[in-house]
Amino acid sequence: MRLENCHVGIIGVGLIGGSIAAALMEGDRVRTVSGWDHDAGALESAWGRGILTKTAPSLKKLVSEVDLLILALPIRYLVPVSFDALPFVEDGLKAVLDVASVRAGVSQELADIWGPRHLGFHPMAGKEKSGIANASADLFRGATVALIPSPQTSEEAKDFGVKLASAIGASPLTLEPEEHDEIVACVSHLPMILASALSLVAGERMEVLPDLPSLAAGGFRDTTRVASGPSWLVSDVWARNGKAIGGVLRRFVEVLRTMEEATPGEMEYLAEKAGAARDAVLTGVPRRCRV
Repeated sequence: MRLENCHVGIIGVGLIGGSIAAALMEGDRVRTVSGWDHDAGALESAWGRGILTKTAPSLKKLVSEVDLLILALPIRYLVPVSFDALPFVEDGLKAVLDVASVRAGVSQELADIWGPRHLGFHPMAGKEKSGIANASADLFRGATVALIPSPQTSEEAKDFGVKLASAIGASPLTLEPEEHDEIVACVSHLPMILASALSLVAGERMEVLPDLPSLAAGGFRDTTRVASGPSWLVSDVWARNGKAIGGVLRRFVEVLRTMEEATPGEMEYLAEKAGAARDAVLTGVPRRCRV
């Protein structure tokens, strides 16, 4: 089935769900986009901004009408909402995609519920502020979407994932669940933990250094930006991906200890390697970066 002919349903019209809807509505990339959210205000806002063709009055109504269903929910709600939605599924539903940033356990749990229709669809893009007010059609432009199939995922569902990624301006990359979680633990989840830790330390120091906020400029803002994100997201990724995060966190502590004991010359060397490592990660050109 062509994506252009699809009626897409989105459960959860916050930052990610709302941005997917906005991207699909821009340029008529699908036939219609319906949304449902437990927050009536979010639905009203999405409708008012013109990023939904229509709002569904109930979960039952949404699920029973759509060809492609997108679960844009916090991780903790994916399974219970899926169980609530499943009884209302009609034969026309071709694929169910979820945007969870962790696959450990989640992929199999959702595959057990949705069967061959299910595909993990994790866009590597976001903002520190959540909610429909921060949704935008260009959020995923130039980003990568991790596609995480289960052993039973149908070819049709995989095809929908590729087409949807392209429709929102992103590039698809197929990964195994374990590989995905190892990667995001390092480049997405650990940064949230570190930003939170630095913000806590700065908050403590401000108690004895009241002028600290006057000197907090770009370096602090950039480093701690993701600490302003929703606290439930940090909790969910820690609960689901704590093992992988713990591994890179321990290595991070080892590097900090090396820096703590470094001479000025050794610190210069480490800083130089750090700059090269950052360039390597952002350009995709492998280099030896081991400390």
